[in-house]
Amino acid sequence: MDPSTIFSHDHHGQTTLHPLALVVMVALGVAMLVVRRQYAIWPIIIMLCFLPSAQRVVVGGLDFTLLRVLILFGWARLLMRGETSGLVWHRLDTIFVIWLVPQSLFPVLDTGGLLLVNRAGLIYDAAGLYFLFRCLIRDWEDLRRCVYCLAYCSIPSAAIFLIEWTTGRNMFAVFGGVPEITHMRDGRLRCQGPFAHAILAGVFWASVLPMIASLLWEKRPKRVLIYASIVSVLVIVVTCSSATPVMAVAFGALGCGMWLVRRWMTPIRWSVAIGLVALHFVMQAPVWHLITRIDVVGGESYHRYRLIQAAIDHAHEWWFIGSRAGTGHWGHMLYDVTNYYIVQGLHGGVLQVALLAILFTIAFGSVGRVVRSVHPDRTRQIYMWAVGVSLFTHAMSFIAVSYFGQLMTMFYLDLAIIGSLGVLCASRRRRRSPRAVVVPQASPVASPVSAS
Repeated sequence: MDPSTIFSHDHHGQTTLHPLALVVMVALGVAMLVVRRQYAIWPIIIMLCFLPSAQRVVVGGLDFTLLRVLILFGWARLLMRGETSGLVWHRLDTIFVIWLVPQSLFPVLDTGGLLLVNRAGLIYDAAGLYFLFRCLIRDWEDLRRCVYCLAYCSIPSAAIFLIEWTTGRNMFAVFGGVPEITHMRDGRLRCQGPFAHAILAGVFWASVLPMIASLLWEKRPKRVLIYASIVSVLVIVVTCSSATPVMAVAFGALGCGMWLVRRWMTPIRWSVAIGLVALHFVMQAPVWHLITRIDVVGGESYHRYRLIQAAIDHAHEWWFIGSRAGTGHWGHMLYDVTNYYIVQGLHGGVLQVALLAILFTIAFGSVGRVVRSVHPDRTRQIYMWAVGVSLFTHAMSFIAVSYFGQLMTMFYLDLAIIGSLGVLCASRRRRRSPRAVVVPQASPVASPVSAS
């Protein structure tokens, strides 16, 4: 098998640019250059929600998706306006950069340079988007405006998904990259809109649901908009007819509910970890067999269990620097790697998986510190908690879907928000910390007696 095919899709390597998509891209790019910084992220969100990721221009063998072109507009804006000066480095930035290294370097070394261009594209997308978001989102108002943009976009998106659900046809098929006739499984239409797969569409919107709901804790919330957006997201999840988005909503609800016991999160996390280890030793099957008990809408939970077990059985193939041989020989239908943790292992070995775990650990730790630092501002606490819950839905969804396209961008956005607000609150803590008061000692004064 050609190693380069492991990292590619059917529409890669060929120009698929609709005239309407070109007009929209130019309009969004110009908007990104001229609008106020607080709204500069809106064009990216609009593109994610309404243009398929298959839209691209190939120049000299290099794939430039419309999102990549928009990244160029974003960085042109930052450089022209000097907005990169507002970026203050956070330790999350450090681990994010380190996380990119194995999955970019190891495939190139293992294939003798065949994947150099492909992995360069990964770095461009990941670093370009993450640090663009870090520069554009600097404070709480920036976060609020970003979430409101998602709320606004969710309503027409739900209407589009309902049209697809009732007609069985995807109107985004004219752009390419998505099928004209909606895929059906077990008698259910699996609507996907502009996304490459129904699961990606559902998880994308399920991951933003906690942040949209957090807007209800504002002093003067736009309740009609927020409730309409929440309903719209749920409509999208239902029309996707996939178990993974439904579980993402459930994990989001669980994460939001943990707000009530936030002071005891450390013992709760340890209890869950110890409980899973104990179950592994007392169960007849391994603890990851519990995945097969989750079957919301007739999904493929058993496939995901077999995939995890096969990855463990074949760890000798990928643990060092990953594997470019594919997974089709692991078992029936196991070429379909619906687990992003396993994808990370295939790209960069055990080191890559460990770096992802460290990335999550630092990000969740930053969420906790920000929540504590803004006390007693309940609104900001809930904002930040919701961002952490969104990241939690990604961490759980990684078990059931391999991220790419729009969904990967949302993952980068969550991390960037955490990094930016972590820097903001750390700087405020330093300004509020009491400084040691140095009392100057009086210089010795000569006594009249000694002077005489």
